[in-house]
Amino acid sequence: MSTIIYACEMIRDEVVLALKNTGCNTPVIWVDNQLHTYPEKLRAYLQSAIDQTDNVDTIVFAFGLCGNAFIHITTGNARAVIPAFNDCTEMILCNQDKPTHNCGCYYLTRGWLSSEKSIKNEIEFYTRRYNEKNAYRIMKRMFANYQQLMLIDTGAYPVDEYLPEAEEIADALGLDLTVSKGTVAALERLFEGIGSGRWGTEFHVIPPHTEITYDHLGHGETINSLEAR
Repeated sequence: MSTIIYACEMIRDEVVLALKNTGCNTPVIWVDNQLHTYPEKLRAYLQSAIDQTDNVDTIVFAFGLCGNAFIHITTGNARAVIPAFNDCTEMILCNQDKPTHNCGCYYLTRGWLSSEKSIKNEIEFYTRRYNEKNAYRIMKRMFANYQQLMLIDTGAYPVDEYLPEAEEIADALGLDLTVSKGTVAALERLFEGIGSGRWGTEFHVIPPHTEITYDHLGHGETINSLEAR
């Protein structure tokens, strides 16, 4: 069976590590992380990608459900494998039993810190547009509902090199900073499924020629390659 992976650029470090750890050499197409800010644009991109993908049996998506962007997408000739996590953060914070996610916490990795819409870049943007004082005032209002900044150590990048930047951001926004252990285990299990043709309940396996609905993205079901064909 032939397979292709679509992966979010925001978790490139983690995806690359998981691919290495599992020995998976499936081709990867990187999805612009800015699309996750706009679910409708992400949905349009995903549908276009599916429609233009030929000669594969399985499309594996290495990111979370992200604003329900998969809803009303129609799979083409290939089945789709989608992680059953609300977003990429939940996926790299999870263990096999229970994900950890705190709505009062803003999460960081190297991918988040290096992105075009990073907190640092946003502060610089507002400083150029207004001034430094107003820039920080705006950012504090934007983060008014957050109490904590968490730098996730997934083992995919040298976390100590990015700790000073995270500390600077936390001080500027008046947030508490913590460093928490993350994991690429869910991504590893996703990629291991490519070899075995079998995924567990933390992944949704959608058959070909199916319009994805909320029902499909409810509780996962273990499906092997023969059952999904």
